[in-house]
Amino acid sequence: AQGVQAAETPASAASTRALVATRDLHDGAEVLSVPLRICITAQMAATIRTKGGFLSGILKDVWKESEEWGLAMILLHEHFQDVHRDGNTRFAPFIRTLRTYELGKSVMKELQGTYAADFKRHWEDEAEESFR
Repeated sequence: AQGVQAAETPASAASTRALVATRDLHDGAEVLSVPLRICITAQMAATIRTKGGFLSGILKDVWKESEEWGLAMILLHEHFQDVHRDGNTRFAPFIRTLRTYELGKSVMKELQGTYAADFKRHWEDEAEESFR
């Protein structure tokens, strides 16, 4: 929209991306429009097939309990698909814009032979297996 531009916000802000008005906007002015087909929703989960069936069916109880947890599970699913499927997923470009914290190679080398390293490997193996 005219009068709006993408901008970086100060590093101390919660987010580093923002839309900033460059002029006064009237009430109800459309600033951003996002097509529903690119949104992560419960309905979209019905299109993602996993080894155990469609993601919407697997997460049905999670969605009933909390929509936020359902969205979090979809994000985790897509993140692991991106990591283990070389970025060949529908939301991979978006997922890569999110801040994620994973243990790097130097940390894993330091943890080698510890319970933490074994647990992380077991957790990753379980996650990868569940998405096949």
